[in-house]
Amino acid sequence: MNFETIKNEKLIIKNLETSKNKHVDSIQSRIDNNISELDQTNKSLSDIESEIESLQIGISDENTIREVIAHAKTLLRTHTHNNELLSTTIHFFDNNENCPQCSQEIPHEHKYSIKDNLVAEYEMNKSEVESINSEIANYTERQKEIEKINSRISQLRNEIYTYNSKIEILTQQNKLLKKEIDAIQIDKGDINIEKSKLKELANSAMESVKLKTSLQEKRNIEDISSILLKDTGIKSAVIREYLPVMNTLINKYLSAMDFYVKFELDETFSETIKSRHRDDFTYSSFSEGEKNRIDLALLFAWREIAKLKNSANTNLLLLDEVLDGSLDVNGTEFIVNLLTRLGEQCNVFVISHNIDQIVDKFDRVLKVEKRNDFSVIIWK
Repeated sequence: MNFETIKNEKLIIKNLETSKNKHVDSIQSRIDNNISELDQTNKSLSDIESEIESLQIGISDENTIREVIAHAKTLLRTHTHNNELLSTTIHFFDNNENCPQCSQEIPHEHKYSIKDNLVAEYEMNKSEVESINSEIANYTERQKEIEKINSRISQLRNEIYTYNSKIEILTQQNKLLKKEIDAIQIDKGDINIEKSKLKELANSAMESVKLKTSLQEKRNIEDISSILLKDTGIKSAVIREYLPVMNTLINKYLSAMDFYVKFELDETFSETIKSRHRDDFTYSSFSEGEKNRIDLALLFAWREIAKLKNSANTNLLLLDEVLDGSLDVNGTEFIVNLLTRLGEQCNVFVISHNIDQIVDKFDRVLKVEKRNDFSVIIWK
């Protein structure tokens, strides 16, 4: 072996060692980046925990408020019941001159003395009821503030869950990367071959970590979505925001169809229908034609909501047998007027078996007839 060969061998070994060190340095750099991200995550976690602690101190009176309200309501029921009894007794003395037990006449001075005492006690109870109602209102406002703070605490706890998951993933990544460094430093064989094997193992490990991270993030999103979509979550807030607009639109379309009732949906989508704004009705109380108008008002209102709130503006509307059967002439006329107001930007298709009765109300009519078991299209 000449010196040139030895030199080349040393150069090869040096290059392999340099490559090995660079690989270790690259892995160590990733570990350092993860450590930095862990530090930042732990700081964020600490800040959130401090905020939760501060918020919990701010609602330390939660149980007291709940107990005070319950006690106040008990007192309110007691005073109200006492005043009902006092009112009955005062009414007796106002309308009776004789004792109900012995039938003897009650002396006027004695009767008025008792009545005055009863009236005084009644007024005192009445004042106490007003005071308790005021106290309940004040504590109820505080209870609402506490509920808002509890909602914020719940949100922060979800963030803690996310940060803890991130810490777990980064910690696991660093364990795997340190094992990779140890394996590289221990290896004394063909560096390139072992390096290839370690690279494959590292890639496999990182894919597993990425998969776990992806699944964990998906789970976090699903958990948070589950909380938000509960009846006590964002769903109720969204429904409360949309209900006034929905009810306004429904009643607008009912009025446009000459059906003057007050129709309202609550947060559970249960309807309240009042005729002349005072008599309660249910959906089943109305005739089929009136039900049809309500259904159409709901349809047009939902379509308007989709357009206003979701930017879902469609230029196509299909109505299947809406003008058949239950609608009277006026009802049909009102609906046709509504459809006309949709403008030229909307293509309206009305499917009907009573074509002869409504043919004059539309610009174009496409009639389908059965001839020898085949459908034939006839333009009019």
